[in-house]
Amino acid sequence: MLTYKLGYPEILKGFPVTPYISRYLPPFDEFEVDHCDLPTGKSTVFPAISGPSVYLVIEGKGKLETGSSQLLVNGGDILFVPAHIEIHVTGESDVMKLYRGGVSSRFFQTL
Repeated sequence: MLTYKLGYPEILKGFPVTPYISRYLPPFDEFEVDHCDLPTGKSTVFPAISGPSVYLVIEGKGKLETGSSQLLVNGGDILFVPAHIEIHVTGESDVMKLYRGGVSSRFFQTL
C-alpha cells in the first residue's frame, strides 16, 4: 500500500565519501545515489558494494576501469555494474560529472 505525505519533498544534503564523491541517502532503504565531479587528470574509486549499480555519465568524458577491463565513457553513457565490482574513474575533460545509483548500503546492514 502506498502512503502519501502532503507538502514539499525534503531536499537531501549529501555527505562526502571521497574528495570527489558525495553520497545521498533518501529516507528509505531501497537505493542510494553517489554524485561525482571529477576534474581533468584526477582519479577516484567507487568501492565494491553488495548490490548492482547503474552509472550515468552526465557530462564530460573519462575512463572507467575494473580489475579486468577499461572503458572510455562520454556524457550520455549509461552502464550497469554487477555487485562486488570496484570501479576506478579518471576524468579526461574539464569536469566529468557522473552518478551511481545502487541498492542502499543500509539495506545490506539489515540482512
